Amino acid sequence: MSLEQNKKLVLQLTNALELQRHVVGVKFLYTEEEFEAAEAKKLKGYLPYCVMVSSASRGYSIKATRYEFGCYGGATALHAFELDEIYTGKEPDYFTSGKSYYEGSKIYKTIDSARKTAQAITILEKKIYGVMLKPLEEYAEDPDVVIIVTVPYNIMRLVQGYNYEYGTNRNFKMGGNQAICSESTAYPYESGDINVSVLCSGTRLIAKWGRDELSMGIPYHKFADIVNGVNQTVNMLERDPDKKRIEENMEKTNEKVIDIVYGINYDTGAYKFGKGK
Repeated sequence: MSLEQNKKLVLQLTNALELQRHVVGVKFLYTEEEFEAAEAKKLKGYLPYCVMVSSASRGYSIKATRYEFGCYGGATALHAFELDEIYTGKEPDYFTSGKSYYEGSKIYKTIDSARKTAQAITILEKKIYGVMLKPLEEYAEDPDVVIIVTVPYNIMRLVQGYNYEYGTNRNFKMGGNQAICSESTAYPYESGDINVSVLCSGTRLIAKWGRDELSMGIPYHKFADIVNGVNQTVNMLERDPDKKRIEENMEKTNEKVIDIVYGINYDTGAYKFGKGK
């Protein structure tokens, strides 16, 4: 899509959801030539991938080679290095066997639960040279993945927007581990579908996400459909006070995509309270 199309989609979604952070576009860079051509500021030192995403959600445009990745988890999930390059001096199956989790993190009761967790971590199939992260409205080209970090209510509306277009996604993956790098980036890209992450203790600490925030990763090719789904379900799923807010936002930004209808929702007249006969 074009720069103007990306700006329009972000504006429409912000009108509907009042996002407090920028929608983040993630683009994988596979060669040095692609990296040099990417229009963003190059990192000069180490930074964990999830902090890169946090920076982009606050309006910064950055790019990093794999050598600037400041976290083993991000370097693993995004296939910045091969596993034997990350876990040097360890046995070949140190990660996939669960030993890296069981011996290192101490958050699994058994090696079996650690192994199942490790094997559920999605890793990008193709090795990357680097990555670019910036607000989606600054992309003149197509990124690979869109990440939205926001409050649970907005995550609900995004899921409902997805359901409008595609029906229920039955393959959510959330383990409270490697939340931004694997659950919100690698898994949506490799699966071609959305994923919701409850985030993890590590990223909540270093990226400073709020306790009231969750993450959704979206393959870019489905983003426009989901925005449309959010808009098309406003009248049936939003209550009148929010409909009023959305209508005012659309008028203010001259981006009217639907006619607001008040006084009716999908569940109007569906509930009973009090004593029966």
